[in-house]
Amino acid sequence: MSIKDVRGKRKKPSAQSGRKNNNKSNFYRFFIACEGEKTEVNYFKSLINTMSHVIELDKGYIQGFGMSEKALLDKADEKKKELERKNNFEFDSAWIVFDKDNFKSDLFNAAINESKNKDFKSAWTNEAFELWYLLHFNYVNTAMSRDQYGKKLTEFIKGKGEQGFKYEKNDEHIYGLLQKYGNEGDAIKYAKKLREIFDNQKYADHNPCTWVDELVKEIKGANDVKFQIKSPKDFFNEMKVNKNCY
Repeated sequence: MSIKDVRGKRKKPSAQSGRKNNNKSNFYRFFIACEGEKTEVNYFKSLINTMSHVIELDKGYIQGFGMSEKALLDKADEKKKELERKNNFEFDSAWIVFDKDNFKSDLFNAAINESKNKDFKSAWTNEAFELWYLLHFNYVNTAMSRDQYGKKLTEFIKGKGEQGFKYEKNDEHIYGLLQKYGNEGDAIKYAKKLREIFDNQKYADHNPCTWVDELVKEIKGANDVKFQIKSPKDFFNEMKVNKNCY
């Protein structure tokens, strides 16, 4: 059954209200607002499309806004409320996805802190989203630029036999290549290991660092009938207890 087929049958306000697929999978609505208009969007759409369970995630619910930090958060909050009002439902989980890049440290830190007050979890990366890709191949604990990440990715994937490969931003096929040649389990492990290096809330100084793994785990975890999505408050509290800087 496709997402389109399922969507027309679901009228309850909450996506978690008794929805199951042959008693195996819960249905969840995710809202994912990305800083970039294509790179992150392409990745998460590809991930969703591989799931064996159904997550209601139409094109309007995973979106690249071409905005950064606070502007992204404000626009995402506005769009999320608009969709909920228009469709008479509530999203089960809302995330913003953004990078540090060359933005000012105080604005970057403020966006992360403010997300907690707007019911959004943040999958941020310092310095660039491509760090998450690179962690599929190697543990990286040295700061580098987006261009350097791209060169490393090209090197790793070409080394796996894709001789004509050259990493390009917005590559629609990168998710499949990461799954084919990389190791997502290692990437999750390495992302957590990076976070354990830092013990303060000066997020702009946490370089390299990423929280993309937490969003990936949440999306994939929804396939388990025992899985429960954490509220932003519970998520941040758990991260704080685990000394992950929140």
